[in-house]
Amino acid sequence: MPLTLKAAGLYADNFGRKAPERNYDETQASLETYLGALNGILATYEETGTTDDFPRLMRDLTKRGFEEGNAKKDLTVLIETLSKKS
Repeated sequence: MPLTLKAAGLYADNFGRKAPERNYDETQASLETYLGALNGILATYEETGTTDDFPRLMRDLTKRGFEEGNAKKDLTVLIETLSKKS
């Protein structure tokens, strides 16, 4: 939990810089990188029988953004994914 909160805080700074200007091209870790990491995290959850609702939600959203052609963009591009009508 402490690691998750620290990561969320760091991401909040990134979000604040990128979201207002919709600047998703510059990134230290692309959506593709996050998708790989989330797939690994889910595998661990499944192996240990841990409830995986939140990481599965994040993986599914990231996968959707990836499939929309945003693989090389910053995670913040998911704002665009979430704002589209399903």
